Amino acid sequence: MSRSQKVNEPETMSTASAYLYKEQAECVQQVRQYLVEHLDSRVTQAELAQRYHISLTSLKGAFKQVYGLPINTYLRRCRVQHAEQLLFTTDLSILEIAQRVGYDSPSRFAAMFKREKGITPRECRRVRTDQLPEEKTIA
Repeated sequence: MSRSQKVNEPETMSTASAYLYKEQAECVQQVRQYLVEHLDSRVTQAELAQRYHISLTSLKGAFKQVYGLPINTYLRRCRVQHAEQLLFTTDLSILEIAQRVGYDSPSRFAAMFKREKGITPRECRRVRTDQLPEEKTIA
């Protein structure tokens, strides 16, 4: 397929991606995969553009066109989703969870989490423990 041909790629991408070049669509998928696999890493958009050999402007535009959100918003939502999963399924401390999703500061993590979910990580965990069935004690 020549560079000038457009591509209509997988269902995971929006229909708007039909107007991207195949190389751009594939690049954006690789960037997304990298972000999801490295939630604990700090990486700038410029570093992503350099890593995947695409201009920063093209990366930003193509990513938003394919996934419907700017890169940082998409990444933040992935981090919150993973943090919420960890809050529900593990007994890791808030600090440990914050670090696993790329935050060194538990207070910054909590502020971001509350902005996205409307409750703090601690409140989220409390909801989980309130929903667990009570343990029966044997006398």
